[in-house]
Amino acid sequence: MSDWTVNFIESSVLKTARELKKKNPDLTMQECILAVLSYEIYVIKQRKCF
Repeated sequence: MSDWTVNFIESSVLKTARELKKKNPDLTMQECILAVLSYEIYVIKQRKCF
């Protein structure tokens, strides 16, 4: 993957994790990032791309 692609994915995950953190202040940022990544993996598996 190109650096641009990696940076885009990273910024997208962090943006979503920050939004999740705002709605769930009791969660740590690590938990929010893990939740976002876990959901993305779930979606990929559902599409049978993985």
